[in-house]
Amino acid sequence: MHYVGFKKRATGFDRTDRSRGFTIVELLLVIGLTAILAGMVAPVYGGLQASAQIGDVSSSLVQNLRLARQKSISGYNGSSYGVRLNKPAANQYIVYQGADYDGRTSNYDETITFGSTVSIVVTPAEDIHFTKGSGTTTATTITITHVTQGVRVLTVSAEGFIEEQ
Repeated sequence: MHYVGFKKRATGFDRTDRSRGFTIVELLLVIGLTAILAGMVAPVYGGLQASAQIGDVSSSLVQNLRLARQKSISGYNGSSYGVRLNKPAANQYIVYQGADYDGRTSNYDETITFGSTVSIVVTPAEDIHFTKGSGTTTATTITITHVTQGVRVLTVSAEGFIEEQ
């Protein structure tokens, strides 16, 4: 029986002197392939990160809109509730208690801040207020955009239902 790179001795198989370590060509080849693979993975990772950031902002906003609507329907604290987007800063929104944002009880404000890589555009107005008892509101479209890539659209119907598209 013949083994390539090994020779038979009385104590077992030993490597020959020719097959010790790696050549410089083999090392450069491995380094080159690693660099190519890393270059291919980087854009995919960036896209996943942008998508995750949009998803985080979107799910948090949907949760807070639904909470404000439920509190309005139940008349929690004898009041109605709403969400004011892009206040006090472009990367924040406030869940408030009161008839409208200007007439709110600011002690009950809950300010939510998200990363500056995500922006929110609201049509027609930045104040989404739910009516006490019914939870109705003005139909609104919310567009969440990442600075590098990705967009998610939320719609709030006149009945107050929130839907992600």
